[in-house]
Amino acid sequence: MVLDVAYVGNRAKNLVILADYNQARPLTAAELLLPAAQRPSLQARRPIQGFGTISAVLPEGFSNYNALQVKLERRFSQGLHFLNSFTWSKALDNASQVLEEPNGNTGTPQNVYDIASNKGIGAYDQPLNNTTSFVFELPVGSERWFGGNMN
Repeated sequence: MVLDVAYVGNRAKNLVILADYNQARPLTAAELLLPAAQRPSLQARRPIQGFGTISAVLPEGFSNYNALQVKLERRFSQGLHFLNSFTWSKALDNASQVLEEPNGNTGTPQNVYDIASNKGIGAYDQPLNNTTSFVFELPVGSERWFGGNMN
């Protein structure tokens, strides 16, 4: 019988994220009280008003993964094997959207001027994972119960 307990940690920084460098500022509380026709337009709230979206590739992404892994393996007599693997983990990031856009992500940070506020549970977080397997070798063939005299 073997019991294996391990900690796994991974940290990455300066990952690439995609962002709108010309992101419009949100409406202020005073502007929200104005009638819709009097509110500043989206274009008027952009830092560079002569342009629309300016796509930028920024090295502002990060990811953090921590896990406890436990594995129990037991080999019984006559060809029976048991294996159980358990993982308890947490994945935090702000950069998983660059490779894929799971869960309907828009693909850009909510606020390009405050990247740190985009920290959250990673789209690929799977906090609990338990896998159990049994293997049984059939008792047929050379030096086995059935057909022990076979070549």
